[in-house]
Amino acid sequence: MRARMFIASLLVLVPTATHAATLSVAPKEVHLTAGDTASFTIVLESANEINTVGTAVHVPSGLSFVSAEAGSVIGQWVEPAAYNDADHEVEFSGIMPDGWRGKQTLITLRFKATQNGAYTLQFDADKTELYKNDGNATPEPVTFGTIARSIPSPALMEALLIVLALLFFWFIKRHLRVQFI
Repeated sequence: MRARMFIASLLVLVPTATHAATLSVAPKEVHLTAGDTASFTIVLESANEINTVGTAVHVPSGLSFVSAEAGSVIGQWVEPAAYNDADHEVEFSGIMPDGWRGKQTLITLRFKATQNGAYTLQFDADKTELYKNDGNATPEPVTFGTIARSIPSPALMEALLIVLALLFFWFIKRHLRVQFI
């Protein structure tokens, strides 16, 4: 009975995979001199089939929006990329009528620096929506900036291994009466 409880406790500690779409920007940061131009590529990755994406990307002061070039993900633009002066954001949305999954360039945004500096783009989480291609308009969870991971971070894995080792030694000592040095 105790052995079953021990094994059951280990199963509770095993991490489960999570699936979410990921929106990321490349490069993460650019260093520009006034007058320079730079392009940022917005990449979409999803393991689940999705059919709708909409988001806004915050543009830091010192950058001026120049243009946008569509990638191959969006089949029909509902709102082509446009700069919103009030919010200092580039907003866009589109649909993929037959659904889409994978990892590809969603859009490439081009900017011109109006002053020297280091620049990064940030997604507006409140204006970001992705929907699954399931006929029910089910929202797809989304993460920003990094590839979604199905395994925990190295620090968490290390902590889990320590806990598992301690439980293993406790089980061996208690149930098999083995002495450790």
